[in-house]
Order: sequence, then C-alpha cells, then structure tokens
Amino acid sequence: VCSCFFFFLMIRRPPRSTLFPYTTLFRSVAKFKRLFLQSGEDPSILDVMIPAVKRISSEMPEFEIVGCMGEFRKHEYKALKDAGMHSYILKFEVSNPELYRELRGRDIKDRLKCLGYLKELKFNVGTGDIVNLPGQTMDDLVNDLRLIQELRPSTASVCPFMPNEGSEYGNKPMGKLNDSLNMNSVLRLLSPMTCTASCSPYEKLKPGMGQIDGFDAGCTNITIRMTPEKVAHLFELYNRDRTTIKIHQAYAVIKYAVENWGMFE
Repeated sequence: VCSCFFFFLMIRRPPRSTLFPYTTLFRSVAKFKRLFLQSGEDPSILDVMIPAVKRISSEMPEFEIVGCMGEFRKHEYKALKDAGMHSYILKFEVSNPELYRELRGRDIKDRLKCLGYLKELKFNVGTGDIVNLPGQTMDDLVNDLRLIQELRPSTASVCPFMPNEGSEYGNKPMGKLNDSLNMNSVLRLLSPMTCTASCSPYEKLKPGMGQIDGFDAGCTNITIRMTPEKVAHLFELYNRDRTTIKIHQAYAVIKYAVENWGMFE
C-alpha cells in the first residue's frame, strides 16, 4: 500500500489503507552483496522493515542493504540507519514544482528535505527522474539533470515513463527510449562519479537490447529482481506485464558488454 496519490502507479491508495506486513529473509541472494528492499510509502512499514534490517545486517553483515520506502522524518531514517541500512533511494521524479504537485499531490520541498536528511545521516543516496511524463517539457528535463548534479548522489536513474492500466495516466504514451538514453549520456558527463542504472523499462521499450543500449549510453549497473514468485503478486507497483529482469537476463547483458566493450573487466 502507499499513502501517496500517484497518477501513474497502480499502488496508489487512500492514506488509511491497511498494511499486511510480512518479512522474508532471502537466502537465495547469498551470492550477491547488495540487497534492495522496497515498499509502498507507508509509515507503518517501519514496524516491519527495522526488525528485518537488523536481522539481515546481523546474519549477513557483508550485505549492503538498500532501502526504497519513500518519505519519513529524520529520526525514522536514523532508525533505519542504526538498524544497519547503508543506502537509500528516493527519486524526486520531476523537478518542476507544479508538475510534481499535480502528479503526487505534495510539495517537492518535502522530498528535497528528505534527501537532505539522508545526506546528513551519511546514507549512500540514490535519486533520479522520470522522462516524458505527461506535461513535462525539455526545460524540465534540463532542470532534472541540474538537480541531480546539485544533489551529488551515489546512484541515479533516468527512467522512461511507463503508463499503467488502472491509473489516471494509463492511456498516455510510453516514454521514448532515446530521450532517456540521451539524458543518461549527459548525466554521465555532468556527474562522472555517479553510478547510473540501466533500468528494466529500457528492455520493455527495446526487447533484447534496451539495457545494452543503456550501458552504451553511460549506465554502470543493473538491477535484478529476486522477489520469490509466490509473493511477487502482492507488490503490484506496475502492470503485470511489466518487464522485470531475472538473473539469467542480467548475465546475458553483462556478457554482451564484456565481449563487445570490455567495460566490466
């Protein structure tokens, strides 16, 4: 569930939605060293997430634990940090204040304040934007890049807009892959030390080559979905036909990159 009204995601719910918490310790990801924990934006998720982070950091101290759960107060972020969370992703999504309020029903200043809290608490911070949102202009995209440069995040993502059935923007056109790739290339020049993700929507827009094109445009990493299938349906962030990257697909992308560019050697 999510306490925020999104005009483009399927998890948009009224603030009083009920959260059904559960915790799974993913032994299946032991071969990796970075674990990404994501949820809808709901304050009660902390009752589940803080104990889970403590357990994971205790039993698997070699893991970098990354959170993505939205906006909290500073002391709540600190509780996550004290539990063992190292990094946190909080995308601002669009830097235009009016468009931000239209999409989320909130003030972008609150989002930026939260990003400030995370920096103050010494999290490795990730952020980013969405490209080709309805009503977004080229000037908006330029300002998005400037904001990312100003924030100096550890990681960033430039993700094309993906319309989702059931949302207010479900009938809007998909974002353009080339626009996101161009944004990534400019971001690589503006912030050469920032890690950038070749995200799964690239593959949706260009099956078999989208993420490879992302690396060619300057991206540095890829995300793999490890959520067990038996519970994946409980987290409907996007449509059921959303492209998600499994481990064999990620290996194929990396293998191609190594064989053709040697960039991972």
